[in-house]
Amino acid sequence: MEIYSRFTIVAAFIFWLGFLPSVYSYDVQGKISVAPPFSTAKKIQVPEKHQSSCHKEQTSQSLIVSNDGYLQNAVISLKGDFKGHPSQEMPSFTMDQKNCNFEPHILIVPENSSFWVANSDPMAHDVRVFRDADMLFRFEMDVSEKPVEKKLEKGTYLVRCGLHPWMHAFIITTAHSYYAVSNEKGEFALNDVPAGKHILHIWHETLGEAEIPIEVTHSIQDFSYTFPSSIQNA
Repeated sequence: MEIYSRFTIVAAFIFWLGFLPSVYSYDVQGKISVAPPFSTAKKIQVPEKHQSSCHKEQTSQSLIVSNDGYLQNAVISLKGDFKGHPSQEMPSFTMDQKNCNFEPHILIVPENSSFWVANSDPMAHDVRVFRDADMLFRFEMDVSEKPVEKKLEKGTYLVRCGLHPWMHAFIITTAHSYYAVSNEKGEFALNDVPAGKHILHIWHETLGEAEIPIEVTHSIQDFSYTFPSSIQNA
């Protein structure tokens, strides 16, 4: 009886060890950069009819690289389903139209959750949302109009303004919370990543995408990935 009890305890301990990695979670932080030489953000000449409201020039949001090579607006995510880690519902997800641009340039939203499109500009906009080449819907927004509520299933969507052709952005709807967008210093953070082996997916609208294997056994604060020179993509 005593031998059986000891065997049961040992077996239970081994079973517990086997599931130990899924119990722990850690933060993954890092920076995304571009190899030199890298191009500066393009300046877009605004048509004369829009200059009174949108200035003579706008800065393209398609490729923004800092003076020391760090990349803004890269999307970093864990590849996989992670059904036990759904995206966290937040009070509000809003994409605003401000200074003749969409803000933020990339909006991360849990799938099938409401988000809002607002207009803080002193002029009208014509919002158009695409998936691949298909326009899913469009709506006009006048000055001071109330934000428009929408929902989208999982996917990546391009947002454009039909009146101001330089205006574009992306809405990415996700099934889990392990997504981040790099800031102006190339920095990102994924919180509470389950211990274990993962594939880190990195996407940028101009530079393309990459998949990097990582193993999370502790908090990672110095992950880095460098895209090839942006000159060829400028």
